[in-house]
Amino acid sequence: MADQTLLIDPHQLAQELEVGADDLVVLDVRVHYVDGEPVPHRSAYEEGHLPGALFVDLVGELSDPHDRLQFTLPSAVRFSRAVGALGVGDESRVVVYTDGWQIWATRLWWLFRYFGFDRVRVLNGNFRSWAAAGLPVSQEIPSPVPAEFTARPRQELVIDEREVERISSGEAPGLLVNALPYELFTGEVPTHGTTAGRIPASANIPWPVAADLDSGRFADPQEIERAAAPVLSAAGEGGPVAAYCGAGVSATGLIFGLALIGRDDIRLYDGSLDSWVLGGRRGLERGEPGA
Repeated sequence: MADQTLLIDPHQLAQELEVGADDLVVLDVRVHYVDGEPVPHRSAYEEGHLPGALFVDLVGELSDPHDRLQFTLPSAVRFSRAVGALGVGDESRVVVYTDGWQIWATRLWWLFRYFGFDRVRVLNGNFRSWAAAGLPVSQEIPSPVPAEFTARPRQELVIDEREVERISSGEAPGLLVNALPYELFTGEVPTHGTTAGRIPASANIPWPVAADLDSGRFADPQEIERAAAPVLSAAGEGGPVAAYCGAGVSATGLIFGLALIGRDDIRLYDGSLDSWVLGGRRGLERGEPGA
């Protein structure tokens, strides 16, 4: 059974919304692509969302506006102000959901976790499957009551670039896990349409092993375990396991999936391949591993 501190069933959430709870905040984190660029999908939210849900701009408000890369960690002050304005306080309970791929919801889950807040769950299924199940949908835009949110960054949940370099070169123990689909891992298909390949000495656990791409339902823990165990067993003793992807979003889907099987020690290389190739200083591996 999936960890119920991380997931919430749609029907259970519908019951909680019907009863009403002052401490419950539901956040809609839908993102779509326009001309190849991720854009907050606010218009979809306005057309219909879970009752009482508030829209979150993951692309703008919850990223660092001063970084040249997308989706890098915002400052503690920026994150606290943004979620506090949505009514998330230190004693709140939060549920996050998206539509389509769960990586947008898991990125927000991971941000809360990084900033020291564990009272957050991901809806087990996306908005599409919620609506298909006949559960309530609203067009009413709620007015949140601002709250005080205290950010307590957990640096142990990220890995810095120098440590990634040392693991990749064999100077330090550890395991780098590329969370992208296999054809992106090998470089057969470019990431973001430009970057092709992986950080040298990486293994691969594609994040979709954790969740269905259509319904957003998460896999049974046993399925995730079967897919991940052969790779994770190679980590050995004493070194960190770090996940990465193209920009630090898809990897959170894998990190969440591994948390469902009790592996809450996986670190994120924020910036991921975008950061690794910045300035052309570092190369990438391509092709089948060991070829």
